[in-house]
Amino acid sequence: SKYGNTSPAVGHTAVIRGRLMELLALEFMTEDEAEQAFVVGIFSLLDVMLSIPLQDALQLINVPTAIRQALLAHEGPFGQLLRLAEARESSDDEVFNHATAALGLTSQQVNWAHLQALAWCDQVTK
Repeated sequence: SKYGNTSPAVGHTAVIRGRLMELLALEFMTEDEAEQAFVVGIFSLLDVMLSIPLQDALQLINVPTAIRQALLAHEGPFGQLLRLAEARESSDDEVFNHATAALGLTSQQVNWAHLQALAWCDQVTK
């Protein structure tokens, strides 16, 4: 099961995922929306961190509908960004290419943002 295995790596993955989504969101969204994208990335691993299903985790906190829909159904631009970040982690080229194109991004943009996210995570988690 994916629960009960909360290592620091999960926290790092969440931070990198959130930052990557935020940086990519800034390419076509407002700063406020980019902050929401960051939250989606962090919260997308809440189930693993809390060892409970995501649906249950989201009942503990009040999040905007767009964030909830992105987390539970991968809907909307935030959902696409999440799909992209997950595909980047799992090296799923097909999903990655589809999500990248759907968001009007290039793989170069995504790879550059990912490097920046890694560097940022390194700074904030020292």
